[in-house]
Amino acid sequence: GVLNGKTYPGTRTIVFNEGTAKLNGTSFTNGSSVSADGNYSLVVTDESGNITIVNFGIANSGYQYTTDRITGISTETTIAAFKNGVNIPDYYTSIVLDKNSVELFETSYIGTGMTVQVLSGTTISSSRVVIIYGDINGDGRLNSLDLLALKKHLLNTSPITGIYIEAANTDRDTNNLVNSLDLLKLKKYLLNTTMISQN
Repeated sequence: GVLNGKTYPGTRTIVFNEGTAKLNGTSFTNGSSVSADGNYSLVVTDESGNITIVNFGIANSGYQYTTDRITGISTETTIAAFKNGVNIPDYYTSIVLDKNSVELFETSYIGTGMTVQVLSGTTISSSRVVIIYGDINGDGRLNSLDLLALKKHLLNTSPITGIYIEAANTDRDTNNLVNSLDLLKLKKYLLNTTMISQN
């Protein structure tokens, strides 16, 4: 199945209980799979006429790495699920640290500003900071707290700085400006009318 706002690293089979569905405006058969990279909007209408909309993405390329950043992580991804998607040699381990350099539990969500370290024994092999676009407060979720932080930033009452300003660029424009378009994108995401690309 699929959940609203999630991006998946591979093929997803979509099953719904009753009614009809459209995927990106085209009729969709219950139990069919989606595998192509992209953002999708699934609209299911049950037999009573109730409509459920689920926006999701497929990103077969998985996580994106630069020398000091990791992107491409879906919101509300647990550290355990993240580690399952990381391809590291058997003799290495990975840990996730919060902004205070405290190791987090596997059941915690991974979020903006957290650091992923790959270790060989006790030696750090690599260290990268996580960016989840729209996760401005670093809790691994996109919600009204992020919207509030972005509003305060735009009103100059509480500026967003560091890695969090990169996460606030929800429309992913090439000039990397954080402005009212990013606020609108986050609002639309919270209203389930658009996706925020993590790749």
